[in-house]
Amino acid sequence: MNTLYYTVGNSDILIISKKGKEYTRFRNFRDVTKILYEKFQDANYNLSDEGFILEESESITTEIYDTQSGRKIPLSVSEIKFPIFVPLMSKVSKESPNLDKIFLFATDQDPKHTQDTLYATYLLKMFIKQQYKIDTEIIKITSDPSNYEEMFSFFKNFFEEKKSYIRSNLNNYIQVTAGTPAMYFSLALNFMEYPVKYFYINRKDKRAYKINTFSKLNREKYALILEN
Repeated sequence: MNTLYYTVGNSDILIISKKGKEYTRFRNFRDVTKILYEKFQDANYNLSDEGFILEESESITTEIYDTQSGRKIPLSVSEIKFPIFVPLMSKVSKESPNLDKIFLFATDQDPKHTQDTLYATYLLKMFIKQQYKIDTEIIKITSDPSNYEEMFSFFKNFFEEKKSYIRSNLNNYIQVTAGTPAMYFSLALNFMEYPVKYFYINRKDKRAYKINTFSKLNREKYALILEN
């Protein structure tokens, strides 16, 4: 089995307006992505290599709280892109042409938070199903995704539940770009006892790169575990 473990963040959704302006990481992220997810269930759109493109006759409107200006901005949506996931999949697909499963880690805090990624994750799962046709499972995180102790505990429990599955995989893949640092570093630390390959996405050239140093450290520790 070949599996990707992906922590979803608020940089995973890029909205392009009908005027061609790009929006990401806005203040009311949960509410906007919820509206988009619900509207896209009945919308007419086309699939692209990068996401979804609404047909010209289709109209989905919402308002976002722009992070830079602090103002509420009316928005007529033209496209939704997945700027981190797509280049990662391009790289992982070269390593494992037959990726078997993807775990998506989504935040759905209690109480609800404006930056929760649950509905962004639903949108991403829609895209994966249509574009890649890979079995995808969403894992909800209800605790604070910025709290390192809570994230380490969360992923430790996840690994305990999935230990046999993870250890039996031929290849495990993770990235350290999307999601909070507490999320992806806790995921990475819990993977130190398993075979895994690490990647990051360069936001400037929008390409994914393997982190060979992390992979080397992981191989060395994994070899010691097997010896003992």
